[in-house]
Amino acid sequence: MSKKRIDDFYPKGPVDDPENPEWTEEDVRNALPWEAMSDLEKSVFKRPRGRPTIEAPKKLVSLRLDAEVLEALEASGPGWRQRINDILKAALKDDKAA
Repeated sequence: MSKKRIDDFYPKGPVDDPENPEWTEEDVRNALPWEAMSDLEKSVFKRPRGRPTIEAPKKLVSLRLDAEVLEALEASGPGWRQRINDILKAALKDDKAA
């Protein structure tokens, strides 16, 4: 049995794709320059790098929890860190209300 190369899985030569036809000279002439695009259209192509900025950024802390508490939170599935934050926020509201 011979090994298949990755080139064997791809078609040789150009591929006819009706959803993405090759541009004609007329398409190129009628295309709008980058400057003519709206800010919304440009934002699709140009995304800022790095973490998104938020009004109240979170702070990184080191926290020691009982093993059983941590195991229960981790067992609750993805998003357990956010749930810790939500639990602490709710506890703060309860303290203020009391």
